[in-house]
Amino acid sequence: MTTPLRRALAALAAGLAVVGLSNGLPSISVSAQSPAIADKHVDAGGHRLHYLEAGAGPPVVLVHGLGADVRTWRLAIPTLASDFHVYAIDLLGFGKSEKPEIPYRIGTLVDSLTGFLDAVGVEKTSIVGNSLGGWVAAMFTTSHPARVAKLVLVDSAGYGEEPAQMVRDYLSRFDPATVAAAEQFLSALNPEDQRRVEAAAVEYFARRTSREDGYAVAALVESILQGQDVLGPEVKQIGAPTLVIWGRNDPVIPLRVGQTLGRDMPNAKLTVLDGCGHRPQTECASAFNTALKQFLK
Repeated sequence: MTTPLRRALAALAAGLAVVGLSNGLPSISVSAQSPAIADKHVDAGGHRLHYLEAGAGPPVVLVHGLGADVRTWRLAIPTLASDFHVYAIDLLGFGKSEKPEIPYRIGTLVDSLTGFLDAVGVEKTSIVGNSLGGWVAAMFTTSHPARVAKLVLVDSAGYGEEPAQMVRDYLSRFDPATVAAAEQFLSALNPEDQRRVEAAAVEYFARRTSREDGYAVAALVESILQGQDVLGPEVKQIGAPTLVIWGRNDPVIPLRVGQTLGRDMPNAKLTVLDGCGHRPQTECASAFNTALKQFLK
């Protein structure tokens, strides 16, 4: 990879990490009436993975997006845990999970998710994935259809648009050499986050080393630029009941992608949330949680 591209990917990792509310930003907060949330690790597929576990009932696994971690589900976990056995996983290379320096690709994360489910003893589950997490969830479903009860794709990546071109478009928006440019990129991804993230957090993530989440982000972006693991016609064969949830104002993955998924998947229902961008689970949590629980129940 050329030096300019490495610098661009490092800045992309910084921007996406801030968007995903990664290390150094608010943790999950729950009220006294909320179900207890256990903070756990498990050895899966040869790597140590971090996850949160709460509630009882049918299992539901929550999968975060690029540069994020379990905290992107901080407003969904307490709500879901009243009716479901919830697992929110830090994907391999992210959050508090192990961060081996390997050539990450979507297939790597699918294998890691499979190992996680085996390790915690979940044979069949519903899966909810946001952005890149939706890509992972959809690919897992095509590979292991018998293990998925229901599928929820939240502003999901990997289908309907040429992913590598989307990444190139993002990289072309900013000069990765400056913190100010990282802030500008963050605003382009989701203007609402600009008001919630302090400049100090942006500076922190802009200086992150390749041994933190930035390494996995850069490797995954490089894989996407190479066109690896793009979802194709196999998506049309997914038989599991599927909810496609999309923020109408998503500036990262446009609504037309969600509309394509809703049309192409045989058992899919599309729900569009007004006033939401790329992360409806935090931007419009009440409407998101209502739609999610209605579908899962």
